Amino acid sequence: MKLSTYFKIIFSISISIFILLFSIKTTLNFKYLYYFDINHLNIENSTSLSKKEIQITYDYLIDYINGPKNQTFNIPTLNSSNEGKIHFLEVKNLFRKLNSTFLIFSIMSILGILYTYKYKLFSIFNWAFNLLLFVCLFTWIPFYVNFNKSFNFFHETVFKNNYWLFDPNKDPVINILPEKYFFHCAILIILITLIGSLLLKIIYIKNKNGK
Repeated sequence: MKLSTYFKIIFSISISIFILLFSIKTTLNFKYLYYFDINHLNIENSTSLSKKEIQITYDYLIDYINGPKNQTFNIPTLNSSNEGKIHFLEVKNLFRKLNSTFLIFSIMSILGILYTYKYKLFSIFNWAFNLLLFVCLFTWIPFYVNFNKSFNFFHETVFKNNYWLFDPNKDPVINILPEKYFFHCAILIILITLIGSLLLKIIYIKNKNGK
């Protein structure tokens, strides 16, 4: 296999992972999706909190996940069990690792784009498009067929304990985090990923004389 082929594989995978991670980070920080779901999913009916308090609580969760490493978890509007605090700390650590990974693949993607334009190897973008399309289809099918099962499988795979199985009496925060909201997050991640992949395809088509 030629050296250029190795670079094409490495950079197409790097660009694909960058777009996937970008989609996840963008969705996490797009608070307006949750604000929309407060009304759309009638979240107020599942809790004693007002709409404003629900927003404050959700904002706190996102700010905590994105906040300093040693920040203490203390929801201002609701009580939390030790297990619940541990779970959110694990989520926080997961996204800290994601941020580090995102930085690495951002650098690799920049190098890949520079390499692509320098040597006119625009097929790298087409390979990344195909890979991202496969990932979207591969994830969307089980999500659409049975999101609950897929959602549980994700948690069982990522977390080493069952603290993510919240008891509403001990961790009432679960009442404002319905599963359908996470389904909407999954849809948004896939949509952003598809948009990114389509942009790669458009660039490839406009420069398809590149190998």
